[in-house]
Amino acid sequence: MSMINNKDIEYIAGLARLDIGERDIQLFTRKLNTILEYVKILDEIEKDESLLSASLFPAGNVFREDELKPSMDSEKALSSAAEREGKFFRVPGVMGE
Repeated sequence: MSMINNKDIEYIAGLARLDIGERDIQLFTRKLNTILEYVKILDEIEKDESLLSASLFPAGNVFREDELKPSMDSEKALSSAAEREGKFFRVPGVMGE
């Protein structure tokens, strides 16, 4: 499993439009690499196929009735948008033209 380096953290921060300093870049690099080390340990554990589909909790009805609740005012929600179009967030297209 490849490890995370400072350039990866800078790239991710750029995607999230976060301005983080060198100290935080090093901190997040260490923390994410620690997480990846734990994932590597989990990958090495032999998996019992019968346990993969088992649940620790009894299955039951997880549905509930919809309940109307007040939500955030749309102007407040849009106040931090990088771009907006009327009362909607404007984001870059992902499917092409």
